[in-house]
Amino acid sequence: MGSEIACRQPGEVGVASSHRQPLPAREARSARRVVRGRRRRERLAEVAKGP
Repeated sequence: MGSEIACRQPGEVGVASSHRQPLPAREARSARRVVRGRRRRERLAEVAKGP
């Protein structure tokens, strides 16, 4: 699981730099989806351990 998160980091960096040099639409869309999926998983994990 740790390696899964590690390989996602470059995608987030790509999203941040996309304002200066636009990526191909396909890459930008996939990067955005990766970030959104990670945030959703973090929230679900938080809820699961809450009560």
